[in-house]
Amino acid sequence: MEAQDGAVAVLSDVWLDKPKVMQALRLLFKGFSENPPLAFVFMGSFLSMPFVYNGADSIRYKECFDELADLIADFPTLARLSQFVFVPSLTDPGMSTVLPRPGIRMRALPS
Repeated sequence: MEAQDGAVAVLSDVWLDKPKVMQALRLLFKGFSENPPLAFVFMGSFLSMPFVYNGADSIRYKECFDELADLIADFPTLARLSQFVFVPSLTDPGMSTVLPRPGIRMRALPS
Protein backbone atom coordinates (compact mmCIF):
# COMPACT_ATOMS: atom_id res chain seq x y z
CA MET A 1 0.00 0.00 0.00
CA GLU A 2 1.23 3.53 -0.81
CA ALA A 3 0.15 6.95 0.31
CA GLN A 4 -2.45 8.55 -1.96
CA ASP A 5 -1.00 10.64 -4.76
CA GLY A 6 -0.97 14.25 -3.66
CA ALA A 7 -3.45 13.99 -0.79
CA VAL A 8 -2.57 16.20 2.19
CA ALA A 9 -4.70 16.66 5.30
CA VAL A 10 -4.35 20.16 6.79
CA LEU A 11 -5.57 20.81 10.33
CA SER A 12 -5.46 24.02 12.34
CA ASP A 13 -5.83 24.78 16.05
CA VAL A 14 -5.70 21.11 17.03
CA TRP A 15 -5.85 21.51 20.79
CA LEU A 16 -4.12 18.41 22.04
CA ASP A 17 -5.16 19.14 25.63
CA LYS A 18 -8.86 18.59 24.81
CA PRO A 19 -10.12 14.96 25.00
CA LYS A 20 -12.82 15.69 22.40
CA VAL A 21 -10.13 16.77 19.92
CA MET A 22 -8.11 13.62 20.55
CA GLN A 23 -11.24 11.51 19.97
CA ALA A 24 -11.84 13.38 16.70
CA LEU A 25 -8.24 12.76 15.64
CA ARG A 26 -8.68 9.04 16.33
CA LEU A 27 -11.76 9.04 14.07
CA LEU A 28 -9.90 11.03 11.39
CA PHE A 29 -6.90 8.67 11.48
CA LYS A 30 -9.18 5.66 11.32
CA GLY A 31 -10.84 7.08 8.22
CA PHE A 32 -7.48 7.70 6.55
CA SER A 33 -5.91 4.39 7.61
CA GLU A 34 -7.07 2.54 4.48
CA ASN A 35 -5.86 5.27 2.09
CA PRO A 36 -3.14 7.27 3.85
CA PRO A 37 -2.40 10.79 2.64
CA LEU A 38 1.13 11.92 1.82
CA ALA A 39 1.09 14.17 4.86
CA PHE A 40 -0.83 15.53 7.79
CA VAL A 41 -0.05 19.20 8.39
CA PHE A 42 -0.88 20.38 11.91
CA MET A 43 -0.88 24.15 12.31
CA GLY A 44 -0.90 25.53 15.86
CA SER A 45 -2.05 26.47 18.35
CA PHE A 46 -1.52 23.05 19.90
CA LEU A 47 -2.96 23.85 23.34
CA SER A 48 -6.22 25.61 24.12
CA MET A 49 -4.41 28.16 26.30
CA PRO A 50 -1.29 30.11 25.24
CA PHE A 51 1.96 28.44 26.29
CA VAL A 52 3.67 30.01 29.31
CA TYR A 53 7.36 29.34 29.81
CA ASN A 54 7.16 27.54 33.13
CA GLY A 55 7.66 23.98 34.27
CA ALA A 56 3.98 23.05 34.39
CA ASP A 57 3.20 24.19 30.84
CA SER A 58 6.36 22.55 29.50
CA ILE A 59 5.42 19.24 31.08
CA ARG A 60 1.81 19.47 29.84
CA TYR A 61 2.96 20.34 26.32
CA LYS A 62 5.25 17.29 26.24
CA GLU A 63 2.51 15.04 27.65
CA CYS A 64 0.08 16.19 24.95
CA PHE A 65 2.54 15.48 22.16
CA ASP A 66 3.37 12.10 23.72
CA GLU A 67 -0.36 11.29 23.65
CA LEU A 68 -0.49 12.31 19.99
CA ALA A 69 2.52 10.08 19.24
CA ASP A 70 0.79 7.17 20.97
CA LEU A 71 -2.36 7.82 18.93
CA ILE A 72 -0.40 7.88 15.66
CA ALA A 73 1.33 4.63 16.70
CA ASP A 74 -2.13 3.03 16.92
CA PHE A 75 -2.30 3.44 13.12
CA PRO A 76 0.92 1.85 11.85
CA THR A 77 0.03 2.38 8.18
CA LEU A 78 -0.25 6.13 8.74
CA ALA A 79 2.88 6.19 10.88
CA ARG A 80 4.82 4.39 8.15
CA LEU A 81 3.45 6.02 4.99
CA SER A 82 2.42 9.56 5.95
CA GLN A 83 4.58 12.47 7.01
CA PHE A 84 3.51 14.54 10.04
CA VAL A 85 4.35 18.24 9.82
CA PHE A 86 3.89 20.62 12.76
CA VAL A 87 3.75 24.38 12.25
CA PRO A 88 3.72 26.23 15.58
CA SER A 89 1.66 29.39 16.10
CA LEU A 90 2.65 32.46 18.06
CA THR A 91 1.07 30.90 21.17
CA ASP A 92 3.20 27.74 20.93
CA PRO A 93 6.74 27.50 22.31
CA GLY A 94 9.52 28.60 20.04
CA MET A 95 11.32 31.69 18.94
CA SER A 96 8.41 33.99 18.16
CA THR A 97 10.60 36.75 16.73
CA VAL A 98 12.35 34.51 14.20
CA LEU A 99 10.65 33.75 10.89
CA PRO A 100 10.17 31.14 9.69
CA ARG A 101 9.74 29.57 13.10
CA PRO A 102 11.49 26.25 13.73
CA GLY A 103 9.40 23.08 13.73
CA ILE A 104 8.38 21.20 16.85
CA ARG A 105 10.30 18.00 17.52
CA MET A 106 8.31 14.93 18.41
CA ARG A 107 9.63 11.72 19.90
CA ALA A 108 10.26 8.92 17.42
CA LEU A 109 7.46 6.47 16.82
CA PRO A 110 8.15 2.78 17.23
CA SER A 111 8.91 0.96 13.99
